[in-house]
Amino acid sequence: MKHYGDIVLTVITCKFGGSSLADKDGFLKVAKIVLSDKNRKYIVVSAPGKRYDKDIKITDGLINFTKETPFTEAREKAFSYVEERILSIANGLGAGEFIKTCLAEMKLKFDKNPFYNDYIISRGEYLSAKIFSYITGYKFIPPESFISVDESGVYKNTVSGFYLPEYSVIPGFYGKDKYGRIKTLKRGGGDVTGSVVAEMTNSDLYENFTDVDGVYAISPKIVQKQNPLKFLSYDELEVLSGAGAEVFSEDAIYPLKVKNIPVVIKNTSKEYERIVSASEHKNENFKDYYTGTAVFRQNRFVKQSPKIKIAIKKGLSLITISAGSSCTEYSAKILKAFSDYGVKCELISVTGRKFSAVFDLNSKESASGKKIFFAKPSEFFTELYLSYLKNLDTDYVFIRENVSLITVLPGEADNDLPDDNFINKRSGKFVKIENILKSAGAVITVSDELSVKAVIDDSKKDSTLKSLFKTNGAI
Repeated sequence: MKHYGDIVLTVITCKFGGSSLADKDGFLKVAKIVLSDKNRKYIVVSAPGKRYDKDIKITDGLINFTKETPFTEAREKAFSYVEERILSIANGLGAGEFIKTCLAEMKLKFDKNPFYNDYIISRGEYLSAKIFSYITGYKFIPPESFISVDESGVYKNTVSGFYLPEYSVIPGFYGKDKYGRIKTLKRGGGDVTGSVVAEMTNSDLYENFTDVDGVYAISPKIVQKQNPLKFLSYDELEVLSGAGAEVFSEDAIYPLKVKNIPVVIKNTSKEYERIVSASEHKNENFKDYYTGTAVFRQNRFVKQSPKIKIAIKKGLSLITISAGSSCTEYSAKILKAFSDYGVKCELISVTGRKFSAVFDLNSKESASGKKIFFAKPSEFFTELYLSYLKNLDTDYVFIRENVSLITVLPGEADNDLPDDNFINKRSGKFVKIENILKSAGAVITVSDELSVKAVIDDSKKDSTLKSLFKTNGAI
């Protein structure tokens, strides 16, 4: 019987990303991983991803299809790309005729309802699951039969009393809306599907397979020579994911926290190599069984990770308003504008009569259904002022484009103070980080019990990140 710490592993949910399923060989690797362990009972799959850097993901191909005028040559050409990619995988796995039937049924539905975009865009995951079901014998379960999604693409709940049979494969990324129609989840929806399945099946473990070795203390694009973190707490992963670390969706964490289900984020190729090696040598080394980054409730097995962890979001905008009186009315008006126009607010800072907000014009999560596109932050500010702030008393309003939001998790406190001085140990590390950020030109710094956040010009972000990383001994 397999164990991880004090957990007996009898039920495992696995999610495989698109890079793991980009071609025939990818499907074969994933099938071998799944079938090597009878406890891997629930499998969530993404649509086939990129085979090489300039390749087009299946989902992006389907998005391109929706952008073309129905019943035109351009639209047919867009569908042909998707069809050829999928059949190149299916034919190599002996599932060609079966998938041709699925594609024909899909095309009829596309033609019958050419503007049913959520249905169209979700077909990559649907086809992945159909292929995986065909080659492994796992039962295909459509997620719309048990996952509810709201209008903005956020997971709501699961159908009460729904039973998910063992050895099932489920397409990620979509469910149903309140009308029973197919509705896609937001970016990272495959991770969410996996965590929902893990929660509803009371899984002992959720394995999230991807093309990297785990979660890194800082993006490998910025600091190349580093190993992935061995462990994180749920809260740390939630903060990092929300702050720009793209390896795991922040929306996928809550269902796992509810049931206290551990997560391991790991590399598909390395797990495949481990299984092949174990098979060849007729043994299984469980020390290597969970290579990658393990995520638990803090202090379940380990203390908080001692390493500093850094995430970043760039290309944001900053608006600062000096109010004639209280900031309360301004805050409410600006937050309503963000919600109305689907502009994601990343950070708020209120100091006296000065209100500042960092926002992302690239997000499109409108709660009101307004579909106004702002090409520049100044255009959004004009709309904000005319529609929301015109009649309010202000001293000045300032907008700054091209800023980055840096989020730093200091990790475990420094060890040069006695354990009974924990608060001072933590605060000393926070102050150290804040001083580096301010010296680098941070416009705003905000701290809470877990992290320090700072707003800095995009042009200064890389040098600031490297300075933080090296100064705090994370390498």
